[in-house]
Amino acid sequence: GCHTKIKMIKRVSYGFKNINNYIAKITLAFLPLIWILSYHTI
Repeated sequence: GCHTKIKMIKRVSYGFKNINNYIAKITLAFLPLIWILSYHTI
């Protein structure tokens, strides 16, 4: 949505290093979810 685009623009303005940290946090947040989903599908 529009809000996520604004967030991305803010992240870009903070610098690439912070974007990498943000992506890492999202990945870490989604990893348990992916693990749970894959565990239940098996």
